[in-house]
Amino acid sequence: MWIFSREGFYSIVHKVDGYHVRARRKQDLVNVGLSATKSYWGSDYQWRAILPNRTELLKLMEQLGNSVDYPNFKGHIASRSDQKDRLDRYHKIWAMMAEERES
Repeated sequence: MWIFSREGFYSIVHKVDGYHVRARRKQDLVNVGLSATKSYWGSDYQWRAILPNRTELLKLMEQLGNSVDYPNFKGHIASRSDQKDRLDRYHKIWAMMAEERES
C-alpha cells in the first residue's frame, strides 16, 4: 500500500516479521512517531520501521486518518516546510491518475 499523507510518503507491506512501514526519508517515519532504521543495502526504500502486529498498523492508520484537517491536500503540502519540495511530484502523480477513467 502506498500512502501519501501530510506527514510523508509511505509504502507498507506485510512480511513474516510484521508490517514494514517503509519511507525514502527518515523524517517521514519520525513524523508519525516511528523509530526509523536503515534498510538493507539495495532496498528500494532507505528507511523502515517494523510494526509487529495488525493492532499497531491500525493505530498508525488511525493516526494518519486523524491528521486530515485540511480542505485540499496539495495546498496543505505546499504550506509544510518538510513536505513542500514534494509538491511538484504530487501534482505529476495526480495528473497521471486523473487520466484513469472508468469505462
